[in-house]
Amino acid sequence: MYVFNIDALKQQLREQQFNQAHALFYLLGLTLLWYLPIGWIGNGDNGWDYASFWASLAIIIGGTVIAYRANGGAQGTQFLERFLALSWVVFWRVIPVFFILGLVVVILRTIAYGEGHYQLTVFGFVFSVVAEVFYYQRIYSHMKHLNSQQSHGYYAHA
Repeated sequence: MYVFNIDALKQQLREQQFNQAHALFYLLGLTLLWYLPIGWIGNGDNGWDYASFWASLAIIIGGTVIAYRANGGAQGTQFLERFLALSWVVFWRVIPVFFILGLVVVILRTIAYGEGHYQLTVFGFVFSVVAEVFYYQRIYSHMKHLNSQQSHGYYAHA
């Protein structure tokens, strides 16, 4: 993995020596560069904020690695293309469900803590973990189906 040597990276890409394992490491590295500052800049008022940050980071990394393996790992094809495209469509398919469940979580939090309580609570933490795990499970499922030999015709699952 190159950090500063753009010429060597371009040479590797030109010679088509950039493989699926390289793609995974670049994706994980970029994800960390974007995600870690959020935790350092974030509010962090209570333990649930920190727990949510670290749980989300673990789910993002774990979900990406599991999707990579479902795509065939180092022997897979088009990991980045598939991962990004599937992630986009899965997001739009699950967001209505998350929105409705999020409203339920807000109502439960308001009942339990009152209207003036805006910190992350156990309700928000559990919701975010369940939502993120479900999101990556759907990506994994579609990636695995796409990579299987039975990948023919229309696949109707969310």
